[in-house]
Amino acid sequence: MITHEWARRFATEWVEAWNAHDLERVLAHYTDDFEMSSPFIVSISGEGSGTLKGKARVAEYWRTALERMPDLRFELLQVLAGAGSVTLCYKSVLGMLSAEVLFINEDGKVYKALAHYDRAPDRNFQSPEPTMSSNQKPVAIKAADAPPRTKATNYPEPFASRMAGREKRPLGDLFGLTNFGVNLTRLSPNAVTSLRHTHSKQDEFFYILQGNPILHTDEGRTRLSPGMCAGFKAGMGNGHCFINDTSEDVLILIVGDRTPGDEGSYPDDDLKAALVDGGWAFTHKDGTPHE
Repeated sequence: MITHEWARRFATEWVEAWNAHDLERVLAHYTDDFEMSSPFIVSISGEGSGTLKGKARVAEYWRTALERMPDLRFELLQVLAGAGSVTLCYKSVLGMLSAEVLFINEDGKVYKALAHYDRAPDRNFQSPEPTMSSNQKPVAIKAADAPPRTKATNYPEPFASRMAGREKRPLGDLFGLTNFGVNLTRLSPNAVTSLRHTHSKQDEFFYILQGNPILHTDEGRTRLSPGMCAGFKAGMGNGHCFINDTSEDVLILIVGDRTPGDEGSYPDDDLKAALVDGGWAFTHKDGTPHE
């Protein structure tokens, strides 16, 4: 029996592999003889049945699809667990609503997959180009289409693994902003925005777009809802983070400045951070480096 926890872990890794365009990592989720059915197969591979059998044939189809859609990205919307299958609901960069049913064997590998879409595939399979200014920065984009951070977290272990289920899309960087950062952060169930922390010189602002996370501060825990916001002034010393303890995804818009010389403090963990040359350097609280 597939548990919802296992299904969510599988879905997170599956989406991250696709968004990295790492075909070998994607294929690792499947058996060698798995069977794939999709309307895209008809248009891309010319297979009239819409079904391909065997990892080699499907890999060729997916490789061609990625070449034709270099900006392909998936936005995970929902994960549904069945007795021996998982259904993933997601949106792609083409804006198509998709539902993929994955049949799972006893080893946790997919042996059959059925893909469904809310409309017929576009035969051109080219991602829409954003409007560009003269300096080649986009004038405007759909926030959900922004690529996620290539590095999941700056934290060293054992803290990095605690950020599983968190996805950050740096929006400000796309426009060349340097004075402050803007992140669209999605939390899967049981995920957190960060370790509980404070900044010495950075102001932070948070706006809840979707879901009902817990805001954990020195004062305790507060349930939030869409439309609510929170802010933490530099140096105020109130350790904070957001926790998704619900069964639905949470979406938060996070804004923070990039003042040089900033330091991070972590009241619940043996960790210190210092902003050095635009990057974070982490040590234990006694100043010794993390291995």
